[in-house]
Amino acid sequence: MRIQFEKKTIAVTGVAGGIGNAIAKGFASRGATVFACDRRTDGLDELAAAGIAVANVDLADRQAAAAWIA
Repeated sequence: MRIQFEKKTIAVTGVAGGIGNAIAKGFASRGATVFACDRRTDGLDELAAAGIAVANVDLADRQAAAAWIA
């Protein structure tokens, strides 16, 4: 059984590479609307091409984090 995520919204951080990148792609492939961010920009274009909303955000900056969530 494969869990689907249609009509679900997911926020994923640390998506420029590694586990965060794979998680974002996995949720998107199962129908979720995915919002993803990282403080690095490498890899974000690939996710955007896959239909994932990406942003270059440093979550250590409280104002930047709040703006991304808003």
